[in-house]
Parts: sequence; C-alpha cells; structure tokens
Amino acid sequence: MPILHVATSSLYSLHISTCLSLPNLLHVPNISKNLISVSKFVKDNHVYLEFHVNYFYVKKKDTNKIILKGVS
Repeated sequence: MPILHVATSSLYSLHISTCLSLPNLLHVPNISKNLISVSKFVKDNHVYLEFHVNYFYVKKKDTNKIILKGVS
C-alpha cells in the first residue's frame, strides 16, 4: 500500500507532564485502523506496557511509575 506521508508526533501525559515520542508515523490512506508497533513504542520511550482485563498501563522502565492508563 502506498505511504503518502511520514511524520512525527507525541503523546502528552498530564499526569506527570511527560511527552511520549511517536517518530516515523506513516500515513497510509487505504488502512482503516490506526496501528502502532508496541515494540518500537516501548524502545523509543524507555517504557513498558502492563495489560489487565479492562485497562492497561504505560510505565517508565527505570522507576516503574505509571505514565498513562488506557482502556482495553
């Protein structure tokens, strides 16, 4: 599928005033869902993900502090 644009973005956490990097985002018009490489995301931001039944956490790798909480 053709890639129309490559960009960089970030997620900002109000909880601890931290930005998480999303480099090399690809705009592919024919894909109807937003996809993320979990492996690349955790490597780029020095974090890890903790999944539970109804939610997940993004935690800092060095302190185990919760940066974001999301709904699964």
